[in-house]
Amino acid sequence: MEFFANKSNKKEQPVFKILPSDVRYALEYKEGKLNKDDLEVLVMSNFEDEAFYLTLKSLNNNKEEHKNLLKKYISNLINLDHGGVEYKKCIQDIVNEELDLNKNLEVDGVKLAQISRQGFDTWQDKFKTLSNELSKSDKNVFLVAHSTILGLDSFLKNFAKEEKDLNIIVPSWFNDKCVGYNISFKEGNPEMNDLYSDFKKINAIVVDDTVNTGGTIDKVKDFWLESGDAEPEVRTVVGK
Repeated sequence: MEFFANKSNKKEQPVFKILPSDVRYALEYKEGKLNKDDLEVLVMSNFEDEAFYLTLKSLNNNKEEHKNLLKKYISNLINLDHGGVEYKKCIQDIVNEELDLNKNLEVDGVKLAQISRQGFDTWQDKFKTLSNELSKSDKNVFLVAHSTILGLDSFLKNFAKEEKDLNIIVPSWFNDKCVGYNISFKEGNPEMNDLYSDFKKINAIVVDDTVNTGGTIDKVKDFWLESGDAEPEVRTVVGK
């Protein structure tokens, strides 16, 4: 009896998502460069959010396609349960349709290696917690593209409930007129418009993925300071 009692009290070990072998190979031996085939494997292997994030990132230098893909994602997925069958099918269709138009794409996917070590579900849980908190804040929230796109669904759904505007900024566009997007909500329905460089930068919270030791967050802070505004508050999904 003691044997069975011990067995039944054994703690269940968490199940971690493991990247497909082809993607792991590219991350290790191809300097993290992923192509169309790699993204197709991701989207068919229950890594829909990661596949969409990388597909959008690959369009960084094509603003029109970038905007159209993001708008399609927002309008089609806002009312679908994250991770559900309909959600998965919808995002698969959106990503595959875009990949068919960009057969020669290549995108830096090294961020996946970091997330893989920390746990994909852990990141999604942190996105849910942070987005819920910030949706109730009186400050203007700005997601720094592109890795925060991994948690976009949580931000969209929580901000829609509060009818609070959500902003996305793309640091590599800071020298252009359009530097990202503003997403507003009315009765739960999203409307996405271009965010121009002269937007009001007061009372702002900038959301990055991790404590950034590189130049991205410094570039964001400089962008604020160049406009004569105080540095924004910085929040990260992982880390301080």
